[in-house]
Amino acid sequence: MNSLSRKKILLSYCLYPGSIASDIDEVLRKKHDVRTWGPSADEQILKILGMESIASRATISDIPYDTTDPADALAFHAAGWEPDVYLWIESGVQFGIDLSRLHCPKACYLLNTHISMPNDRRVTSHLQWARHFNIAFLAHQQFVKRFRNSGINAHWLPVAETPEHYEERASMLEKVLFGNSDVLSA
Repeated sequence: MNSLSRKKILLSYCLYPGSIASDIDEVLRKKHDVRTWGPSADEQILKILGMESIASRATISDIPYDTTDPADALAFHAAGWEPDVYLWIESGVQFGIDLSRLHCPKACYLLNTHISMPNDRRVTSHLQWARHFNIAFLAHQQFVKRFRNSGINAHWLPVAETPEHYEERASMLEKVLFGNSDVLSA
């Protein structure tokens, strides 16, 4: 992968405005061909999240989330479009994903590893989830060593505090994803 070329990124998250994932999506689209695949936040999801006030700004994914297999979704809705990388961002809404037939490097961005749950359950589930990916980005630096000690290619990517910081965070993400092709062997 040439780090200067425009990349094709399949981006998965539950689409709702104002999320960290939607901000990263917006920044990545400035330099790359980004297609989203994942559930769109409907009225029910926005109500669960306590975000009914933003329902008028809700968006839908580029590729409909009508299967848990992104390879099937791409074949049906975007035939011929082959992603250079798949990026899944934790967005507060769990949805099924089967990555077994998606033949490109895969990365995840885990935002809520810090949320305390009994018996360290959140960290354990994130460690298990991260094993499905070539790279795991973590929003909380204190977990990077633990993930690396578990054999996961983990990198710290702090959450941006303001919209201006998203450009910087996207650049950090791009540097890891596209700066070294050895990092992303599928």
